[in-house]
Amino acid sequence: KGYWHQSISLQKEDNEGKKYLDLYQSEGFHRLEEAYKEAEKFQGKREYKKAINIYNTIFQNNTSLVGIPRNMAQCYLEDKAYKEAREYAEITLLMDKSNEEAEKILRALEFVKTTKKQKGVTLGAVLLAVALATGFLVNYYQLQKRYAEDKSAYEQRLEELSQKALAAEEEKRALAEAL
Repeated sequence: KGYWHQSISLQKEDNEGKKYLDLYQSEGFHRLEEAYKEAEKFQGKREYKKAINIYNTIFQNNTSLVGIPRNMAQCYLEDKAYKEAREYAEITLLMDKSNEEAEKILRALEFVKTTKKQKGVTLGAVLLAVALATGFLVNYYQLQKRYAEDKSAYEQRLEELSQKALAAEEEKRALAEAL
């Protein structure tokens, strides 16, 4: 409103500002303003679906208000409905090419997209590491089991040979005595 008053004070004739000020003073605009404030309250309370429903109703009836699709984009972003957030941020930029809030929302969406990819890569790396560690442990267990079996067989064979050596030693002593 302030900009329209300023515009009229600078140029009194043929100024569109008068038309907009008349619109702002109409009963229809006051109802629209009340609905907008209600939607903002829901948005502030993080009740995004309720806020979006109200913003959507307002936007269907008045597609010239840039703040409506921008606020819808913010609600969708906070509600993690990224596709819809992008859609309404882009609508906002079509209406106002230099809307900083819509640009911030699109940058935030790019960050979310990049973070999701990184999480996917990180999760993949963790799963690969777990699989490799599991494979290593299974292989290590099998080697330990085989080593224990081989050691047991070796000790058994060593015991048999020791017994034979003792028996041969006794036989040798018995033969030596007999001679």
